[in-house]
Amino acid sequence: MPNLSEKHISYWIDSTPTANFSPLSNNLSVDVAIVGAGIAGITPARLLKRAGKTVAVIESQQISTGVSGHTTAKVTLLHQSAWYIQPDTGIVIIRKNP
Repeated sequence: MPNLSEKHISYWIDSTPTANFSPLSNNLSVDVAIVGAGIAGITPARLLKRAGKTVAVIESQQISTGVSGHTTAKVTLLHQSAWYIQPDTGIVIIRKNP
């Protein structure tokens, strides 16, 4: 049985260089402030920047080292299965392919 107390290092974190940024040393005025530098924070920050907004991302740890850095990033979905959304209820129907 695996020892669940062992600490495992994420491939994504282990294979990515650490980015070091200085703490904010003075007041900053931006159009949008985003708390959290995981994928849910970095993605809108980048899109807003492309749209011409000034953006600040506030993060207390290293970038993408929380949930985003520990994800398995699964690319495939429902091997050997098919799914569809039932139009009238919005319920997802999953069935095994023959």
